[in-house]
Amino acid sequence: MLRLSARGLAALGLGASALAAPPIPTFRFIVINDIHCRDERCHPWFRKIVASIRRHHPAFCLINGDLCENGLPGQLSAVRDIFGSLGIPLYATLGNHDYLDTGHAPFDKIFPNSINYHFEHAGWQFIGLDSTDGRRVVFTTIQPATLAWLDTTLPTLDRTRPTVVCTHFPLGDAILCRPFNAGDLLSRFDRFNLRATFSGHWHGYAERHFEHATVTNSRCGSWWRLNNDNSPQKGYFLCETTPTAEITRTFCVVS
Repeated sequence: MLRLSARGLAALGLGASALAAPPIPTFRFIVINDIHCRDERCHPWFRKIVASIRRHHPAFCLINGDLCENGLPGQLSAVRDIFGSLGIPLYATLGNHDYLDTGHAPFDKIFPNSINYHFEHAGWQFIGLDSTDGRRVVFTTIQPATLAWLDTTLPTLDRTRPTVVCTHFPLGDAILCRPFNAGDLLSRFDRFNLRATFSGHWHGYAERHFEHATVTNSRCGSWWRLNNDNSPQKGYFLCETTPTAEITRTFCVVS
């Protein structure tokens, strides 16, 4: 087999562009939502989920709101400790059940810097947003602070990089419990390379599309809460990026 070095290609009049570009790194990550930690009866179920997740060797795990049932420190600490045993970065978004009557101070302490934030992994941008309206369940509005954060932060990010957005409340059209101004949030990504969004709250599977992005709503990950799409499956999404900046999703059932 004939092999030519870069110098040999140049001698043939072929520049660096003739060399194959290195593939985009691929990786796996987990998105789970609505696990609703209530008390110690939930802990064996969480350990079962963690054991299932560990087999996939993901780069990180994101818990997409309603980590607990009542916003209590003990509930949130249990989630942090059990899912933290994965030994990979653990991210979270705020859900309406993560509030106390007086706010979400325990969530802020146990999952710091988790209200509106972004991080990068292998050339991808991930954005976690607060989509809550206090403890309200329906007829909600994404709060001005979140939209203001986007207006300040998005100009500092790279529009060309593949981007993923995670919110607790649904973003897809005609999904129950979608905030009134979810479209205002999505419109801020008009010129971004948005590839996917992930949400929960409704406890049901739904898939929509926004430009190049797949807008996904997921079933819950709680052992004792029911799904509102009448499906019995409980679990999480195993997500894998591709060299062409797509994301494949597999719903992994835990039983």
